[in-house]
Amino acid sequence: MPNYLPPVKAIKKFCYYCVGENAKERKNCNITDCSLYPFRLGKNPKRKGIGGRKSLKNPKLAQKP
Repeated sequence: MPNYLPPVKAIKKFCYYCVGENAKERKNCNITDCSLYPFRLGKNPKRKGIGGRKSLKNPKLAQKP
């Protein structure tokens, strides 16, 4: 199986190298006109709120003992 990174993780890695291999700088990036800026932390902002915790999908897990 080839080494494969999901696109968002590949963007995160690209941004890491772009800011000089410093994770804090990636988080504080100020190049907001970059098309990859919203994805720099390894998450897709357009998917926010989609899905959910497993406990919400399975009523048995949602109950607290």
